[in-house]
Amino acid sequence: MRSTSPGSIGCPPPETLADLGELHKGSFVADHDEVMARLFRFPDRPAGEGWETAAAALARFTRAIDQLIQAAEGRDLIVVSHGTVLSLYLSHLRGESHVDLADWARVRMPDYCVVDTSAMRLVQPFGAW
Repeated sequence: MRSTSPGSIGCPPPETLADLGELHKGSFVADHDEVMARLFRFPDRPAGEGWETAAAALARFTRAIDQLIQAAEGRDLIVVSHGTVLSLYLSHLRGESHVDLADWARVRMPDYCVVDTSAMRLVQPFGAW
């Protein structure tokens, strides 16, 4: 099997953008599901000690996605990130004020979804494959 670099098949090399990273969690929590429920229910409050708020993570992630979409000039994008920030972003696209905990729990590892960036709408949710 021959290895190919992304550039050799017409794809730009991957980039790492810190703003696409997972919600910053400052401390380990034993009751993770309960803390995540609190995070989604109260997006303007840290769910745990040293945690980024859901609102701050969504703003950071959205800003990065908007910049990528603009730079792509209509070309397809592949964005790789983590379930919590992706769940926040997809809820935002659907016009929902909170993430449904069941939707977040359905995200597999690995998983993917499809967003039409011209209409800014979810085309295929997580877990559809």
